[in-house]
Amino acid sequence: MEYLTSWKEIANYLHSGVRTVQRYESDSGFPVHRLAGKRRGSVRTTTTEIDAWMLTVSNQQNFKSHPKVVVGGESGKLSQGIRRMIELQKQSEFLQREHSSARTQLAEQLAKLRFAIAAQPFIPECMQSLLMRPEGCAE
Repeated sequence: MEYLTSWKEIANYLHSGVRTVQRYESDSGFPVHRLAGKRRGSVRTTTTEIDAWMLTVSNQQNFKSHPKVVVGGESGKLSQGIRRMIELQKQSEFLQREHSSARTQLAEQLAKLRFAIAAQPFIPECMQSLLMRPEGCAE
């Protein structure tokens, strides 16, 4: 596994232009990593990630032939791993949607509860004790 740390290195590995590789990222989910929270700036990826991406891209005929893509006996394991990765990504997306929905429902229920509590008339402590003890207010 080799690390590639610039658009130029990545483009050379793919035998493409820098702008083409950047378009792959925006249009086809090309695997590059950046510093957390950054949309621009330095990038990095590995040749293994690129090879796996090349195998999974739905329209591979649009990309130039790539001599480093695994084609031997390991390709079955790689394909199996890629399928598992895609399955896990789908599960993760589903769970993220479920989590978001549950958080929204919880927030709505909390808001209703707060509103219900706020709508209750103020009951002095002496009167609250009447609700518990029928003998009256003790001072």
